[in-house]
Formats: sequence, C-alpha cells, structure tokens
Amino acid sequence: MLEARQTALAKRAPVHLSLPVDIAGHILFNNVKLGLIQVEQETEGLPNFQTSLHNPGFAVYAKLGGGQGFHISDLAELEPTLKMAFASCKPCVVDVAVNPDELSMPPKIMWDRMFGYGVTKAKELLGE
Repeated sequence: MLEARQTALAKRAPVHLSLPVDIAGHILFNNVKLGLIQVEQETEGLPNFQTSLHNPGFAVYAKLGGGQGFHISDLAELEPTLKMAFASCKPCVVDVAVNPDELSMPPKIMWDRMFGYGVTKAKELLGE
C-alpha cells in the first residue's frame, strides 16, 4: 500500500510545485491496448491474447489531481490543444487517441521476428 501512496504523491507533486507543462507534462498516445506486447506475441507466432485495455479518462484524472487534462480524438485538434497545454501554467496530460490497428514497432527489427509475425498472420487468415 505504501507504493500506491508514493505513486499518488509523485503524481500530485507537479501541481503542488506549480511546474509548467514543459517540465511536468505528459502526452499519451492512447491506442487502448498493449500494442508492443501484442507485436511481441505475434512475432513469436502466438495469437493476440488479452492486450486490449479499458483505460481511465486520463484527461479527467489529470483534472482530479489539480492539473489540466485534454483529450484529442481528431487530428485537427492536435495543434490547438498542444498550444493550450504549453501555454498553461499547470501540469497537463494530453491524451491523444490513436488507431489501435497501427503497429507499434519495436526499436530493432529482426528476421526471425518477422518470420514469426508472418506465421501468426497466416494462422489468423486460415482461422487456426
């Protein structure tokens, strides 16, 4: 339980210290799943298993902590929202909804992983 309290205090510290967004801001690219874990499963030739998430409203969470929160679901909102976030005197969270079907790419692409990914996609196509 102590760890949860320490985490909660760390999340609130930017608000208490009045840190601006360029120091205490977060931009979340929210694809509502563990995309890299899914890629790891698939590159091992395994089907996707329990990588979907039901995330909290990160923008609301930021506001509850005394900061500012923004949610972006349309690309046209990105630039004006980021301008508002950087102009803010409060810590901010900018939650950007991204396409969950876009691949999260690992930092290094290896041939054996590419083969495993191909095997997984072939299995999905054949219904195995």
